[in-house]
Amino acid sequence: MLSGVWPIPCAGCGAEGDRRLCSACTPREALVLEPAEMLAGSVASARYDSGVGRAVLAAKGARDRALVKAVAQAVAPVLAAAVPQVDAIVPVPSPWTRRLIRGFATSSLLANALGAELGVPVFHHVLSARRGRRQATLSTRDRRSALAGKLRAHKPISGRVLLVDDVRTTGATASACARELLGAGASEVFAAFACATLREDG
Repeated sequence: MLSGVWPIPCAGCGAEGDRRLCSACTPREALVLEPAEMLAGSVASARYDSGVGRAVLAAKGARDRALVKAVAQAVAPVLAAAVPQVDAIVPVPSPWTRRLIRGFATSSLLANALGAELGVPVFHHVLSARRGRRQATLSTRDRRSALAGKLRAHKPISGRVLLVDDVRTTGATASACARELLGAGASEVFAAFACATLREDG
């Protein structure tokens, strides 16, 4: 109601309106991603170089929990329509130091929105991550090496699991998480991302 007096800039494109993510930046159909190791399938709501990707980056940089929740609410229906029936949702974990600094885990907020959309329970403490080198600065090979021993499943889980994260770059983190979940009892692991860098993007 106040947007006519005080317009809200879209975090994806800057257009003024009444939402943090405008209708033009809100995805309509999920992208099916190329096969990845250990995963039965994976989807993303948008490319990384999209309004969703820019909004996610802005939210993390500004530690803006409200913006993350707005993005999660916008992409959850699209992702929910593209994933198979699952028994549990597990967010990709963040090291506790990063959660402390930022005040939230982006993947957990996205998982909550997907859980509400699908009516599926979210398990936040099945996986844990130790602090390590920032994945964004590493090559695919170096990411796999850095992830060895960093991710662990601490609780058993069964059935088909949906792994959730905000951004997929190389897929190494999701594959490492899937390996742990399968070792903990999952029958299959699918993955859903708010946005993803596609192979042809380089």
